Amino acid sequence: GLVVLLAYIGTQGVLKLQLERLAGSWAAAQQLDPVEIVVLPQPLAPFNWSINVLAEDTYHVASANVLLSEPWQRADATLGWVGSLIAAYRPVGQLHWQRYTRYGNDREIREFAQQAWTRQEFARFRRFARLPILYRTSASQDQQCAWFADLRYLLPAREPPFVYGMCKDRGNAWYLSTF
Repeated sequence: GLVVLLAYIGTQGVLKLQLERLAGSWAAAQQLDPVEIVVLPQPLAPFNWSINVLAEDTYHVASANVLLSEPWQRADATLGWVGSLIAAYRPVGQLHWQRYTRYGNDREIREFAQQAWTRQEFARFRRFARLPILYRTSASQDQQCAWFADLRYLLPAREPPFVYGMCKDRGNAWYLSTF
């Protein structure tokens, strides 16, 4: 049993190193200067990985399955969201890179999101989130909110389980909120 466990851990370590090298090569080809590369194992299969390349406040993310040679395209409605989750992990040679930002793209949204992010009330989430992104913003007559998630918990085809935000009401009072 111990030999099997050690072989599994060793295999995962080798796969992680290979994917980190792949991400570094991809970033160089894109002329990105990555600040950090984070490769994370994913649930449901030991060969599913999330590859995260951080360049400034932008994340480039790919979902990889190191075992596949062709994308999984099984159309089976009985699998539901699990089937769509499995299909999101692509072979290493056919990765689809998605772009996320920490504060959004629009200048006005970025300014509001940066204000929300730096609020003292949000300090606990800042300590918790290793790969934070602006998940979405919302605005109504009464309030404006910036919602943040952590890429570590963002699975393809699923809503993230931890989404927290800072909202500002009409009187300019800030408060912490959950999604």
